[in-house]
Order: sequence, then C-alpha cells, then structure tokens
Amino acid sequence: MVVNRLSLNIEKTNFVIFHPYNKPVKFNITLKIQKKAITEKKMVKYLGIMIDSGLTWHVQIDNLCKKIARSIYWITL
Repeated sequence: MVVNRLSLNIEKTNFVIFHPYNKPVKFNITLKIQKKAITEKKMVKYLGIMIDSGLTWHVQIDNLCKKIARSIYWITL
C-alpha cells in the first residue's frame, strides 16, 4: 500500500475469523497496522450481504425478512 501510495482508514477496517459454526474460536487475535489495533467483528456487511463468522445465513435472512416486512406494511396501507 505504501509503494502504491494508498491509504487505509483504520477506524473503518475490521476483520472476521471464519470458523465452522459448531466449533467456536478458542483464542484471541490482535491485528495491528501501523501500531493501531483493528477491531474484530462477529459479522460484517460485504457488498450488501451480511456475513457472520460461522458462515451461516441467519443474519442475512433475518435482515431480509425485516426489509420485506417493512415493504409489505407500506404496500398494505
């Protein structure tokens, strides 16, 4: 990134450790870039899709159901 003169907004940068949903991670990892820690998240939004650390679709399906329910509410008024 330095060679190509690119900058990274560390406050907006997150990381996720992917693992099988039935085998949780048993250790903590701290990632640092330029001596600043990057926050670990259990789920992130990537290209409009919610991806969780267990690679299940539960969060994405719940969000989609909420959006559909709101749309149906406004249509029925």
